Amino acid sequence: VGIYQAYLSVALVVLSLWIIKHTLIKKETVGQYIAGMAVSIVIAAGTYIAGLWYRLKGGELSSYQGISNATLLHSFKWYLNRFTDAFLDICKVFITDTYENRYVLFAVGFIWTFTTVFIILRIAHLIKNGYIISTLYGSLALLLIPVSVYSMNLLSDGVFYYSLMLESVAVVWILPLLVLDEKGDFSHSEKWKEIICNLMVLCFILNLWGYMVVDNISYLASHISYEKSYAISERIVDRVEQTEGYKDMESIYLCGNIDQEKYDDVNFKNKSVIGNNIIPYETKTYTFFINIYLGENYTLLNDMDRSGMDKIEEIQRTLEFQDMPVWPELGCTKLIDNVMVVKLSEIE
Repeated sequence: VGIYQAYLSVALVVLSLWIIKHTLIKKETVGQYIAGMAVSIVIAAGTYIAGLWYRLKGGELSSYQGISNATLLHSFKWYLNRFTDAFLDICKVFITDTYENRYVLFAVGFIWTFTTVFIILRIAHLIKNGYIISTLYGSLALLLIPVSVYSMNLLSDGVFYYSLMLESVAVVWILPLLVLDEKGDFSHSEKWKEIICNLMVLCFILNLWGYMVVDNISYLASHISYEKSYAISERIVDRVEQTEGYKDMESIYLCGNIDQEKYDDVNFKNKSVIGNNIIPYETKTYTFFINIYLGENYTLLNDMDRSGMDKIEEIQRTLEFQDMPVWPELGCTKLIDNVMVVKLSEIE
């Protein structure tokens, strides 16, 4: 797994689309592709054997994304579940999680309905004209598109798919474009053919417009989140500088996190959009806002090594700390043993 997860999925989806183009659409023979498949199998087997040899020699693979437990030796039921989940997940990505606007949903439905109908008619046409092997090879590549998107799931149970790993979903949109570009006869009427092609183009434009709207709303939410985080950080610094003895502090300890329920999210059709979190982590992000964006130069105990953690535990045991109210109450900042303590929330 020397390749980043997203790259592998993108490469497999592009390969599948390339095979579909040359088999189902261009009606070419598949003999020249068998060697490529053999090479792919050899590379996959070689990668697995290399990892197995490394472990047999006493080495330990990374636990990231279940790599250390990766194996090709799974039961048929395990692989069947992965294949089924791949189809369900890609349907969820394309429909359930993305489209709220009914016009965009219609556009997406029209594009994929037409694409599906065209491919079915093309398969029937190829079988009728004796292109059996080409049809089987192209149909297999078609079925493997969802599996290619979620190919990392075929490694182990420890794989977790996050948004960055789903870049290959965008590549899947090439399939209806391949169909739209095809000049073959899917209808005996050239007039209907022209109407359908124009509708496809309009639906693509509508779909792109939908993406643009959602993306801009998400960017707006991210910007508002930034402004909220900046404002809160500025208030923290202002409160610190008003605390008695703050000039004697050697470091600062931020306990907990801001109660985000007090701050409204940016919502779109009653759904919270990406980018709403206010300072989601109590270490690095606070450092960015307070020390970088506000131009301060505080040493945060949260960011230090074991000595910082020891100091935090020592502070938490003091009565002064335990009696402190929580932000933004008066007294939520206090100098304890030359450490400026900011109590954003109670210790869980």
